Amino acid sequence: MKTTTPAAALHYDRKTIWFHWVTAVLVVLLWLSAQFIDYFPKGPSRWNMLGVHLTMGVALAVILACRLRWKSMARNARGLGPQPVSSRLASAGHALLYVILIVAIVLGFANTWVRGEWVFNFFKIPAFDPGNKELRKAAGQVHLIAAYAILALAGVHAVIAFFHQYALRDRLMERMLPSTGKK
Repeated sequence: MKTTTPAAALHYDRKTIWFHWVTAVLVVLLWLSAQFIDYFPKGPSRWNMLGVHLTMGVALAVILACRLRWKSMARNARGLGPQPVSSRLASAGHALLYVILIVAIVLGFANTWVRGEWVFNFFKIPAFDPGNKELRKAAGQVHLIAAYAILALAGVHAVIAFFHQYALRDRLMERMLPSTGKK
């Protein structure tokens, strides 16, 4: 089944493509860094690794805020007319990804605050309730659940993109490739 799509609909603008791939790379790097933090011995080396993770988390928060602002401006500029069901489903899926990203970021900040952490052995974020080990454990667990939810949703997102590209042959994935973006 081959679907023809208007040429203009085959490309996102460069800024949208940049936001997409930077978000994807940061999510992967955040997950990978979280997998290795506990392998570092307690002390400065672990604080440095945690500092890298926290810095990427802050970067993701900034990128996501800019991305949502850009998306809002682009939507307002083009206007939204009637959309087919598949477009509404895609929009709902993207909205869910944004929501879970925001939740994971907020939970990451909360986790850091609850635990109290050194950042690059430069300064310490004070702990909210230093003696409350149950709160520390709970904060870490809900942040972890949100992180895995992002990975699961991103995996579904990728599978759907591959399905469009290779089963439906509608060239959907080409819209988000960096070399195809318009100015």
